[in-house]
Amino acid sequence: MLIGNPYKFAVLFDRVADWNNSIKDNNGLFALCIDGKLFPDVVINAVVPVSIYDIKESLIGIPVNEMIYNMDTDILFKSLYKLVFPDVDNNDDNDYRYLLATSDLTDIDNLVFAVEGKGMVRILAAKLEYDVAESTHIFDKSAITEVILDKNEVNQIIREIEKAIGEFEG
Repeated sequence: MLIGNPYKFAVLFDRVADWNNSIKDNNGLFALCIDGKLFPDVVINAVVPVSIYDIKESLIGIPVNEMIYNMDTDILFKSLYKLVFPDVDNNDDNDYRYLLATSDLTDIDNLVFAVEGKGMVRILAAKLEYDVAESTHIFDKSAITEVILDKNEVNQIIREIEKAIGEFEG
């Protein structure tokens, strides 16, 4: 199932029968489409209802922050990264409200962030490399994909995800 516009922002998921031992299992494909690009760009096995629920909750909770919203793309991405994954030496709390990704995505270094301002939502995504020695990701501003959506578009996607969740529960 595809919810949204894949050339803007969409959630792509499907239960894969061969990946499930029981009819009650819900393993399948999951990805986010952002500006025509897939995150992740490889097939992952996700628990579909959990992934779409997590994305729905993230979309509902996108923070409004005009100052952050107005930053240049590369500065914005790094700022959101630091809010979500602060330096452990500073004892800052993680602010996961800006993270628009499931653990399936972040586990393979696909980071997606969102912030709202002026009734619009900026969504930024990148597949980054992780530097194990430094315990951080390596930033490449050319790798950042960005879309800006009207808040009404986001709300429509949320409503469609809620219907899809109902189908899994039904």
